[in-house]
Amino acid sequence: MEKFKEKLNALRSEVDLANQRAEAAEGQLKVNQDELRDKDTRIKELENKLALLEQDLERKETLVRTLKDQVVALEISSETHERRAQTLQNESAANEKMADEFEKKYLETKQELD
Repeated sequence: MEKFKEKLNALRSEVDLANQRAEAAEGQLKVNQDELRDKDTRIKELENKLALLEQDLERKETLVRTLKDQVVALEISSETHERRAQTLQNESAANEKMADEFEKKYLETKQELD
């Protein structure tokens, strides 16, 4: 009977230790589940932030392409206007030369008539 009581006490001790380990494991499981939930929440937040940043990047890339196209168009327009200005300057110089020649001929003709 004594052995039976010793065996029973040993089994109770083992059960108590197993219960303590189980409670500790359950506590650790709860901590791990809480950490996992927090990390999942953080991952979702970061994924949302990433999505917003990607959208912002797409908008900015589109804006850069638009601005580059506008710069090219302005450069072409500028070159066209510069060529037109040069043409007008050349025409103006030719007209001034022609006006000087006409004035010279007019004076020569006027002298001959006088």
